[in-house]
Order: sequence, then C-alpha cells, then structure tokens
Amino acid sequence: MGRIRNFKLFFVPVFFALNMSFLSCGGEDSLVYKVTLTQPTVGGTISANPPIPDNGEVREGTVITFTVKPDAGCETVNWMGAKSSKENSNIGTLTVSKDVEVSANISLNNGFVLVTPPREAFTTSEELGSEKNPVAKIDDTGPYVWTSYKGVFYGGSDPADRRKVKLSPYAIAKTEVTYKLWKEVYDWATLANGGVAGEEGQPEEKYIFGHPGRMGSSHTGANMTEFHPVTVVSWHTMLIWCNAYTEKTFGGTQECIYRDENNHDIVLRDSQTVEGRTALAYAFIDVGKKGFRLPTEAEWEYAARYSESSENAVNYGNIWLKYLTYVCGEVSPFEGMTHEVGAPPANSLGLFDMSVNVTEKCFDSYDLDVRDSDYLYEEDGMVVNPRGGIPNYWGYWHTNRGGNWSETDIALLSVGCRAAAGGDSNAYGFRLVYWP
Repeated sequence: MGRIRNFKLFFVPVFFALNMSFLSCGGEDSLVYKVTLTQPTVGGTISANPPIPDNGEVREGTVITFTVKPDAGCETVNWMGAKSSKENSNIGTLTVSKDVEVSANISLNNGFVLVTPPREAFTTSEELGSEKNPVAKIDDTGPYVWTSYKGVFYGGSDPADRRKVKLSPYAIAKTEVTYKLWKEVYDWATLANGGVAGEEGQPEEKYIFGHPGRMGSSHTGANMTEFHPVTVVSWHTMLIWCNAYTEKTFGGTQECIYRDENNHDIVLRDSQTVEGRTALAYAFIDVGKKGFRLPTEAEWEYAARYSESSENAVNYGNIWLKYLTYVCGEVSPFEGMTHEVGAPPANSLGLFDMSVNVTEKCFDSYDLDVRDSDYLYEEDGMVVNPRGGIPNYWGYWHTNRGGNWSETDIALLSVGCRAAAGGDSNAYGFRLVYWP
C-alpha cells in the first residue's frame, strides 16, 4: 500500500504541472491577453483547442487551433484574428500575443457570404491624405457629384478625428443582381405571368414598378445575356424589388424590410407614383427582419476592402482593409460594355466586381462628408450601423459606390470611388444584403 500511495503523490503533481505548462506556454511571468471567439450567426460553428476560458484570459505564447464545422453546402472563406495555411481552410491557428477577436467569414449555400465584422467599433490611426488613404478628388460640375479615394472609415493620428464604426453581422451577395433574377421577380410581382394577387404562391398585392429594368449596358446584341447585371433601375424601384423578392422567397411579407413610416404593417410596393416614391424616401427600415435589402455604404465598403493580409492594406485594429485605390474585378477584357457577373478575380471575401462592371447603389442618402450625419447613429462614442443622412424624396442624392464599364479613369474604378447620382442609368446596378 505504501508503494501505491507514493505513486499517487508523485503522479498527480507531475500531471498537473504538465497540463498547466501546455495551457500557459510561457511560465508564471508571461503576460495574459483576452481572446474572444465570435461564433458565426449562420453557416456553421467554431471550436477552439485548447478551449478558451470563460473569462477569455490566455497566456502569451499559447497556440490555439480553431476549427469551423460548416453547415451543409457552406464553406469557410477566411479567418479574422487567426491564420490559415491555405485558402478556404476550416482550420485557423493563433499564437497569442495581444488581445484578439477570432471569427470566420463563411460562404453560404445561397450565393451569399456571411460577413462578421469585429464586435467592437474599429478605426485606424492612418491619416486621410496618406498613400493608403489618398485625398479625395471631387467633381461637382456635372449633373452629379463624385468623389474618388474617399471612404467612410476615417482615421487620424488624433483619436478625436477618428470615426469609430461598429457594424452588425450581415450576408452579402457574391455577385450583382442579374437581369435573369430581376425579370423573374419582376414578372411575379407585377403578375405578368398571369397570376392573381392573393392566391397561393402569388403576391398579396400587385407591385407597381417605376422601371422595368434593362439587360446589361445595352439590353440587345450578341454579347448581351440574362446573366449580365440588371441596369436602368432607380433607387426607389430597387427597394420595392427587394420587398418583392423577399415576399416571393419567404412566401409572405413577414420578413420584408421596407415599410410605411407611420404604419409598419404596410409593405411598400409602389415606385411609380409620387406618393409611392415619397413613402420609399422616408421608409421605415425593420432591422428585425431577414429580408433582402440594399447594403449601407459602410457595409458595402467593408466588404469591398476586406483583406486577409496586410498587403496593400490599412490596419484597423483587429482587421485589415485594402487601400481605397484597390480595384476589385477584371477590367481590360470588358471595355465598353458590361459582362456576365462572377468574372474573376474575386476579392478576399469571394465577392466579384465590387468596383467594375456596374456602379452599385447603396441605401444611404449622400453626404459629401459621411461624418455629417453621425449624430443620427452615435452610441457611446461609436457610430453604429450608419445609413447616411436625412432622407430626401427624389433619391438623386443616394450614394453609389465603385466604378463601371463606361469609365476609363482608373480613379473611378477603385473601391474608394463614391458618387451622388440619382435616377437610372445603364451604368448602375445593385447587390443584395440581408441580416442573418
């Protein structure tokens, strides 16, 4: 019995010491940092080995392996806060050296990518006017105003000048809306397919569109196909199409986003009449719904500039965003016309044509300086999910982002290009997002 007791006294302390050494990887004097694991809202789950303590405190030098278990048909795009040895890897590793948040961006099985921004507001000390964030070029002499190289995530050496932005997770489409998808929803919503409003599988009420849409840049011609982006659609019409697509997808209006300002039970369906456009200009945005919508300018720019490395990118704390001069998409083979959506290369999130093909409309009313409307969205020193300035009826001053097939100036083919232009054009299209 004595020998057995001696064995126990020897074995337990050694096991305990080895276990603690593995978790701390730095000894008693090593620093302790906080590691936060943010689970995706949809698309899969993430596990950590060794597990992260409830308080998040992990010693410096600890190596943690994170593994995504994607849902069926979903795929890991890249990691935030951890590194992977190859593209689309379900495994990311982290050697703890600072406070860090870890999450993953996931390609969903419906043509969208789940984007998980940092939990906390992010900003940068990089000055606007540097090589990384060049000074804006402004032209307000024509029928619209455009600025290039002027993003929404302002930084500065003085913390008081920095714009601290916080975004909720969202899903964004990999491609611009095609004419094919547009026409399918349009015909359903307008009952052009012979349906009867209110019957099963049909819209509860008919939608009234101000624009029928066009196939790509010219609608006709040997190179035009239904997989070119839809164009010649106004901002107002995009909003009701989003409601129609939501109703068609969900089999009812329960998830529609754009609703009457005074009666939130009313889903907006009219972009043709003065009354309909006015209601859309002041639409209530139901953030509790999961329907399709236009991206905010901040959502658009974050997705367009997101980078998994520091190459040609600006540091925003836990993340990197590409320079505002970055061009996302292939330019040279498609001069003078639109092309089918999804032409490589994609950006770091797997999104195509973010700054070429067609200029993409955002939901935001336009401010030359986006900070002018921050007071509408400020919470505890942060700007939370900004959606632009005070609404206006005509929609001429809603923000457009990125370049298009008609541009020859490389400055207008960058993710930093932003413009205020309204109405419709064969150079403008849109991309969908939704709250998962």
